[in-house]
Amino acid sequence: MLQIEGPDDSPYSRGNFMICITFPKKYPFVPFKLYFLTPILHPNIQKTSCSSYSKVCDCSIKYILKHNWSPIYNLKCILQSVCGLLINPELQMCISHQSAVEYNQNPDQCKIEARKHTLSFAVREDWKGEI
Repeated sequence: MLQIEGPDDSPYSRGNFMICITFPKKYPFVPFKLYFLTPILHPNIQKTSCSSYSKVCDCSIKYILKHNWSPIYNLKCILQSVCGLLINPELQMCISHQSAVEYNQNPDQCKIEARKHTLSFAVREDWKGEI
């Protein structure tokens, strides 16, 4: 597990997100899976059937790498790509058609909702007065 801070200039700014990474037996020849343990509201991150975590969609991981998986991609590369995805969602790879439509029709409202969600679940109590 590790923690990333939401990127500046995004609704996730100053949020602290716990991430779990699972490495398959065939790693590095097959990609690892990346899960957000901290609740996050994002069109490319899917809440799993287990309510305790959310998964970055496999198709989004492939998109943010702009290639098929290769052993040359390391964890740092993936985490930088995930932070980029938090700033600029990839609407062609949304978790559902509905989330893409909602984001296209009213991106400002979606960002407001994501910010509220971040403040509720990912920002430390002692920081909330500073934001």
